[in-house]
Amino acid sequence: MTKGKKRERGEPVLRNEVKRQVNMTLTPTAIQQLDNLARQYGVSRSEVVEGIARGEIRDIPHAEAGELKPDEVGNELDSYAEGRYSVEISAHLQTVPLRCRERIPSCQGAYAVFALDWQGVVYSCISKDIKADLEADLQSKPELQELLVSPDVYAWIVWGRCSNKSLLGNMQQNVIQLCKEWLTDETSIVIYDSEYDCELGWCEQPDCSLGFLPTEDFPHSVKAVNP
Repeated sequence: MTKGKKRERGEPVLRNEVKRQVNMTLTPTAIQQLDNLARQYGVSRSEVVEGIARGEIRDIPHAEAGELKPDEVGNELDSYAEGRYSVEISAHLQTVPLRCRERIPSCQGAYAVFALDWQGVVYSCISKDIKADLEADLQSKPELQELLVSPDVYAWIVWGRCSNKSLLGNMQQNVIQLCKEWLTDETSIVIYDSEYDCELGWCEQPDCSLGFLPTEDFPHSVKAVNP
């Protein structure tokens, strides 16, 4: 078991796209709402959009008369996602080790299974019930069965909830693309969960929830490891 190299900090795809498109897609009133939140939290407007999409910023102040209400801001964000790069989809992707797949809820969405040692996506799917379909796939797909029985390959499920049918295909492509970005020849990055890190004694925040990449762009400080 060896430690992986630290991932070099780069501009996240989500943040780049938010910066490029948010001004073109939100009304002036909604932009003002976001600017107010940005000042309140001491972050940029694009970081506020990311925070809303991730569910990290929930206490959106009620609008004055004639301004957009919080749910209307959310609706505009949904409209922004439609037919474009989806803030909602990318921000809400979650990771679960294959052995912890019972954590995935029964919901409509998309998922992909990938393994570190294989450096790629093993299988991806969009589904009305990702929990049920994943269990069925694990019984019928040889490539997934191999992951279940192999002691040397550590596999993850990257999944996301999506109620909008027209966005499911985009979500699947985002899942696949993010998997490819996470696993490169230059660095070994482990998408982690607190249980896995604590088992090996490397988790610096043992009570943290499921996270994404351990880089400066995300709030967790966890060493990158290569099982």
